[in-house]
Amino acid sequence: MEGELIGAAIIIIAIVLIVKYIKDNRYNQTYTDKPRLTHRKVAYEFLYDRWTYSLPFKKYVVHHKDKNKLNNSVDNLQILLPKEHSKLHGYS
Repeated sequence: MEGELIGAAIIIIAIVLIVKYIKDNRYNQTYTDKPRLTHRKVAYEFLYDRWTYSLPFKKYVVHHKDKNKLNNSVDNLQILLPKEHSKLHGYS
């Protein structure tokens, strides 16, 4: 019982931290069956296909070409590997 409570507490803390990150970084969310980042949902539905991309979608990041996190139009989104995305922003 105690282990289950600790596990539930960890999950709640993780959710709170994720929601804070999303709000702090001004990403839009959609709420259907569960909260999803709008740009990831749009990219998954309209850009991603498993024959073009060799990895599961969760291994990729979705880049906003115009750097406007609120512009989630298909033509503004690009699916990249994390390393490619970091290089594009000059982090590596």
